[in-house]
Amino acid sequence: MNIYIIILIEFLFVAASILLLFRLRSKLGLAPLYLLLGSVKYLLNSLSTTLSFNFFGEYVIYPGSVVLFSAVLFAVLLIYIKEGVSSARTLIVGIIISNFVLTVLFDITYAQDLIMSNATDINLNSAFIIDYKYFIIGNVLLLLDFFLIVILYQYLILNFKRLHFFLIIFISLFSVLIFDAIIYNIAKFYGTPYFINSMISHIIGKSISSLIFSIILYVYLTFLDKEKNKATFIANQERNIFSILTYRKKYFNLKVEKNVIEQKLTSQLETTLNNISDGFISLDTNWCYIYVNGKACEYLGRTPSNILGKNIWTEFPEKAKQPLYNVYHKAAETQETQYYIEYSKLLDKWYERRIYPSPEGLTIYITDITKQKKAEGQIIKNEKYLNNILNNIGDPIFVKDDQSKILLVNNAFREIFNIPEEDIIGKSLIDDVPPEERDNFLSIDKQVLDSGIENVNEETFTFRELETRVISTKKSRFLDDAGNKFLIGTIRDITERKKAEIAIKESEEKFSKAFESKVIGKAILNNEKRIIEINEALTNILGYKREDMLGKTAEEIGFFKLDNERNQENEKMLWTEFDKNGYTSNVELNYKMHSGKDKFLLISFQRLKLVGENHILITVLDITEKKNAEQELEQYRNNLENLVKTRTEEVNLKNAELQRMNKLFVGRELKMKELKNIIKELKLKIDN
Repeated sequence: MNIYIIILIEFLFVAASILLLFRLRSKLGLAPLYLLLGSVKYLLNSLSTTLSFNFFGEYVIYPGSVVLFSAVLFAVLLIYIKEGVSSARTLIVGIIISNFVLTVLFDITYAQDLIMSNATDINLNSAFIIDYKYFIIGNVLLLLDFFLIVILYQYLILNFKRLHFFLIIFISLFSVLIFDAIIYNIAKFYGTPYFINSMISHIIGKSISSLIFSIILYVYLTFLDKEKNKATFIANQERNIFSILTYRKKYFNLKVEKNVIEQKLTSQLETTLNNISDGFISLDTNWCYIYVNGKACEYLGRTPSNILGKNIWTEFPEKAKQPLYNVYHKAAETQETQYYIEYSKLLDKWYERRIYPSPEGLTIYITDITKQKKAEGQIIKNEKYLNNILNNIGDPIFVKDDQSKILLVNNAFREIFNIPEEDIIGKSLIDDVPPEERDNFLSIDKQVLDSGIENVNEETFTFRELETRVISTKKSRFLDDAGNKFLIGTIRDITERKKAEIAIKESEEKFSKAFESKVIGKAILNNEKRIIEINEALTNILGYKREDMLGKTAEEIGFFKLDNERNQENEKMLWTEFDKNGYTSNVELNYKMHSGKDKFLLISFQRLKLVGENHILITVLDITEKKNAEQELEQYRNNLENLVKTRTEEVNLKNAELQRMNKLFVGRELKMKELKNIIKELKLKIDN
């Protein structure tokens, strides 16, 4: 296998081992990582002059030494970035200690090897032999490298925020590794023939190593680290540049400051607890008082000096017989917060106890809730009053939440839909009405809740496929102190009114058709007997324009010309009959037009109800032509009678004369007959 591939595998294996142990730190801690790096440092001492290869023919590179040393700095930088100053310092100390312990163990093992083998000469090839000069130089330089890489990284982070994070990592590793190569070679090989060659070899190897480890660290922190959103790494670190050196001093300063702050907080806490309006009691696991504030002392009727350290059930044995005893023990056993409300007859007050348990005992807050209880009583009383008021209102009332679910209804609401309260509260009734009605009222609900603008609407409501009713709804929005939206609505059942309106409309349409007669004049008078409507036929009959008649009484426009007793009697008879029956028969009146001509009118009155009010319908028929024809006919009749009378008298005269003449002729005939008879008798006598 190619040597370069093997070296790359070595890089990846060492880096992966470090990262794996780092990822498992929450479960294993950092100790395994310290041991690994301490072992690596010891191997670094052993591999410094063993495994090597030639680079460009003349430069000897020890890959094991370069990889392992760079890996240690890689781990230090990783811990500092992710865990902070404290963990980085611990790692540095851990590596030095692990390296020292392993060195001592290996040295003891080497001595045992010599004794057991009875060797007289030192075995230079033993795995346990230690080059102490190299060991001391390496450890001192490693310690210096640790601090230098942290300081350099922090300097770059603070002062070059626009610099790419990869470059910050690379510059930090590269600079420290090159510094280490220079100092190490000066300390060990300066003045020897190996100095220049060794220096260049170390610089080449560590340059390549810094590049590879920088890439690995950047990829892990940027793409593979699952905790990167929670970490304090990369550009958000605002640590001091020399925090790695000054951490311990700051730690002790912070500790002293913490103690001072804790004392101040304790004093402030005690002052606060004594000034709060709630009673505060702390009991230990033996039910003994360990703290009571001033308010609690007032409630207990004791002072802190004669109650602290004493058992609650011994000091107040009567409480052991009360439910409070069970509540306290339940809190201690279950470690769950408990609430208890009690009434003090002695003080005539209500108190609420909030019991907070912990493994160290109980903490109890005692609050005077007398005002709250009285307010609750008043609220209950007010609610009863409110319910009585709501239930005495004849119109249905409802309250909905912002999801159109009903929260409150009155009795009228339940009665109008004939449903019990349990079928209403908490429901929106959307499944009990047809889809078109549901969409309509939900749309209006949302509009009022969103805009706050009151809505008044007439809509149909068919509940559970029963009779469709027409309702008038009025909806408005209410906001409580928390900003929650509620819908308050009232309903008025206008079904019967709508039916009546339809009937009236139909009646008015029929009346309108009948009213617009072209022959019969019609007018409508209000209670003040003023004309409020008139048809064209009547304007033609009376000879006035419509606008000249509206708003006037019949007398003001000369409707009745009471210029004779007959008209007066007829007009009086009209109103008398109308007041008695609400209608009249046809009565003939004489009307003298403003032109001076007379007209004969046949008039009748009828009571008429429009829009819930009484009116008078006057019907007028022009019978002037008929009256004129009757008068002419009467005149013709009178003339005919006179003519007949005259002709009768003449006939009677002629008849009398005829009778006289007849009598005259009859007498003469009788005389002639007598003469004839005499002559006949004479003739007979003569003949005889």
